[in-house]
Amino acid sequence: MLRGFPTEDGMRRLRQERRILAELDHPNIARLLDGGETPEGQPYLVMEYVEGMPLAEWLAHAPADPTPRLALFDKLAAAVAHAHRQLVIHRDLKPANVMVRADGEPKLLDFGVARLVALEPGEGSTRVASLGWASPEQAAGGTVTTASDVYSLGVILRVLLGGGDDREPGAPAPLADAELRGVLAMATAADPARRYPGVDALREDLLAWRERRPLRAVPDTAGYRLRKFVARHRVGALLLLAAIMIAAVFTARLAAERDRALAAERLARENLERTVLGQRFLAGTLLGAGARDANGQPVTGIALIERAAQSLERDLGGDPRVLAEVAQIVAQAWMNALEFQRAADTARLAVEHTPADERPVVRAARLRLLARNLASLGQVDEAAARAREGIALLPDPPRDREQAEIGTQLRITLARSIDAGNDASRAAGADVLQYARAHLPRGHHLRGMAASLWAAVLEADDRLDELVAAREEALAEWAADPAAFPTDLAYQELNLARALRFAGRLDAAAQAAAAAEARFAAALGERMIAGRAQVLAEQALLALARGDTAAARTMYARYAALAPGLGLAEAFDTHRIGAALALADGDVAAARRAIERATTAAGSPAERRDLDALRDRLPDR
Repeated sequence: MLRGFPTEDGMRRLRQERRILAELDHPNIARLLDGGETPEGQPYLVMEYVEGMPLAEWLAHAPADPTPRLALFDKLAAAVAHAHRQLVIHRDLKPANVMVRADGEPKLLDFGVARLVALEPGEGSTRVASLGWASPEQAAGGTVTTASDVYSLGVILRVLLGGGDDREPGAPAPLADAELRGVLAMATAADPARRYPGVDALREDLLAWRERRPLRAVPDTAGYRLRKFVARHRVGALLLLAAIMIAAVFTARLAAERDRALAAERLARENLERTVLGQRFLAGTLLGAGARDANGQPVTGIALIERAAQSLERDLGGDPRVLAEVAQIVAQAWMNALEFQRAADTARLAVEHTPADERPVVRAARLRLLARNLASLGQVDEAAARAREGIALLPDPPRDREQAEIGTQLRITLARSIDAGNDASRAAGADVLQYARAHLPRGHHLRGMAASLWAAVLEADDRLDELVAAREEALAEWAADPAAFPTDLAYQELNLARALRFAGRLDAAAQAAAAAEARFAAALGERMIAGRAQVLAEQALLALARGDTAAARTMYARYAALAPGLGLAEAFDTHRIGAALALADGDVAAARRAIERATTAAGSPAERRDLDALRDRLPDR
C-alpha cells in the first residue's frame, strides 16, 4: 500500500510509471503483477512473491570463495542494467532488497520506490534511499541518475567481498586483491563522472578479473598488461620466451601478434567511445526531466522521448552504429508508451543505420521491433515482410541461445501478422512451434507462447480433434516455466476448459474451469475481476451444455454484474448465454436479438455452429 493520497496528476503519473515498471521482464527482478486504487483512493501495487532468504543471511552461510559471490552479484547487476535500459532507476539498492532463493538465484525487490528517469521536475532528486548504501549525491538530495545505482552496487559488492558498508565508522577494511580494490574505488567514487559509465561496464571489469584480462579500473601500463597476459597464458609465455631465446626468426611473428593485439585494443577503445557517446546522449536527454518547456510547463516523460527522437540524427549522425543502438532504445520506449507509429518510425531509423558489419542477430532484433509495431498499426503486409527479412538473417539451426530467442520472436510476430484460417497462417503457426521445440529448452517462456499460438491456429481452423491436445501442451509448457505468473497458468487452464467443452468432455471441462478459478483466486483474489468474469462465462456455457438452465442463470447473473465494468457488454459470451436463457424463458424476440449480436462477435467456427444450433430452436416467423 503506497503512502498518502496522491493528487489526480500524481495518480496519472503513478499509472504511467506502473505500466512501464510492469514491462521489467528479467529473471532476477521481482515482477510487478498488478496495481490500482482502493475504493477510498489509496494506491497499491501487487508484486511477485519471492521465497528465499535475505542477502545478508545468505552471506552468513556462503563460502568465503569470491567466485559464487561474484556470480550472484553479476546476476543482480544484469537485472539493474536491464532496468536502466528500460529507463528505470532503482534508487534503493541494498542487501535488504535482495532475496536469494533456495536454488541460489537472486531476486531484486522493491522497484516500488524506483522512478522513471523521465518524470516531472524535481522527481529526479530524492532522499528515498537507505543510508550506508546511497550515493553521496543521493544522500544530499541531489540529482539521481544511473550512476547512483552504480554506486550502491559498488557498496553491495564491497560487502559481498568481505568489506563493510558506508554505515560503519572509519574506512572499510581493504581487500587483499589490488584489482578488486580498484573496481570498488571506481564504482563508489564520490564524483559520479569518475564512476563506471554504466552497470555493464562494471560487469565487464569483474568478468575481466575472473578471466585474468586487463581492467578499466587499473592504470593501463605495458607492465600491467604483460602481467595479465602471463597470468592467462603461463605455459604459452614460457614457450614463447624459449622460442625467442632459440631463434630470432620469430621476431617478425611476434611483431605481427603485437600489431593484432594493438588493433584489437583500438577496436575495444572505439567500442567504448561509442558506448560512452550513446550513454551521454541518453543522460543529456533524460536529465532534462527537471526542465520546463517554452510555455513554462514541466517536461513530461513523453516529451523527453520525443526530444530524444528529434535529436537522434543531429547529435549521433556522425556514428551510425551509436545512432542505431540509441534509436532502438528510443523505439522501445515509444512502444512502452503505446505510441506505435512513433515506435515504428524510430525502429525503422535503427534498421536503416545499422552498419553492414553489425552482427546479424542485432539487425534481426531491430527488424523484429519494427515488425511488431507495424503489426500493432495494422500494417500487416510490411510487418510480415520485415519479420521474414529478420528470419533470413539468422542461421538455421541457430548457433546460440540469443539467435534461438530472436528467431522464435520473429516467427511469432510473423504468425500474428498473417490472417487466420489460411495455408500461410497454418504454416507460420506450425513453424513457430517446431522451431521453439527444437531450439529452446523446456521451461522457456517462448515455448509456451509458441504452443498457445499453435492452439489458436487450430481453433480458428476448426480442427477441434487436435485442439485439446494442443491446449494441454500449452498449459504444460507454461507450467514448466519457473517464472510464469499464476494468472498466465489460469488463462491456459481456461483455454483448456473451452477446448474440452468444444470436444463434449464436459466433466473434464468443468474441472479445468474450476482449476482456472482457483488459480485466479490464489493470484489476486477478488481483485482479479477480468479472470473471474471469464471463468463465470465458461461455467455458464458448461451448465447450458449440460441442460442445467438454473445453474447457467446463476452464473450468468454474476457474470453480467462484472461485464459492464470490463467492457464485455458486446462480448460473444454475453449474447450467446443471454440468447439461450431468453429461449428458456420463451422470450423469442429477445433470443433472436441476442443471437444476431452474438453472430457479429463470433470468432471461431465452433462458436458459429453453436449459434446455428440456437437458431434451429427459434420458431418460424
